[in-house]
Amino acid sequence: MRYLFLLASSFALSVALAVPATAQTTATFVLRSGERVSGDLVDMGASGFTVRVGGSPRQLRTDDVAVIDFRGSTSFPDSEVNQITAGKHLIVLSSGQTVSGTLYDVGGTQPKRISVHTDSGNRDFQSNEIRRIYLERPSGSRSATAPAAQPSTSATLPATGGQIRVPGNQRWTDTGITVRRGEGVTFNANGQVQLSANASDTAGPAGSNTGRYPTGGPMPRVLAGALIGRVGPVAMFGIGKSRGSMPMPADGRLYLGVNDDVVNDNHGEFTVDVRPNPSSGNRR
Repeated sequence: MRYLFLLASSFALSVALAVPATAQTTATFVLRSGERVSGDLVDMGASGFTVRVGGSPRQLRTDDVAVIDFRGSTSFPDSEVNQITAGKHLIVLSSGQTVSGTLYDVGGTQPKRISVHTDSGNRDFQSNEIRRIYLERPSGSRSATAPAAQPSTSATLPATGGQIRVPGNQRWTDTGITVRRGEGVTFNANGQVQLSANASDTAGPAGSNTGRYPTGGPMPRVLAGALIGRVGPVAMFGIGKSRGSMPMPADGRLYLGVNDDVVNDNHGEFTVDVRPNPSSGNRR
């Protein structure tokens, strides 16, 4: 009986050793703040990346991530960093070749499928073919050339409000105004944003001129391209063409943006007149 038990145990162990462990797509996420988060890349959704850290899922907002590094590097070569252009992501392949475009999806099992929109069309890569993905210039990196021009916006507004430009290719624009929950703010917006390479795919502050909705935008039930607002890190609300006073959903800093899944390929801007209720006592 002891012999049979040992034989069965030996067989089970040999089977276990013969079955390879499930491969993981491990990456280090370098945040704009300089923080590094290492874990298994699970998915990319409308709000950002899902990363498994120590067995538990963690959400990282796309706007907070500067670099996705699949090699565990401690620094990034100037030869790569200096290829980053405004409004584009830079994908560095294992061969050293670089691809400029917009990362828009992560899918599949292992290795992960990395989908990138380029000027010549959509391209799919495997995660094991990629060294790094630059979403932004990493903090503290040097530049051998002058940085590419960034979308200009008006300076942040005083507490009493004023006019501010909201570029279509920028996820959020800081108004500089701090609001309190329930306080009224009046918005008056004009302008037009082109939402893709299709010249007819445009939107005014009220949203898409064709009536379409964004498949992965910040607010899926609001028309694509519509003017939206955010208070603090989470509380979002639709604005559109509204000219009436709107109660704020939370306490915090007020941001304005365009309701689109990928903003990097957008063109145009909205001009928004923002006027907090004079009696609301807004503070900076």
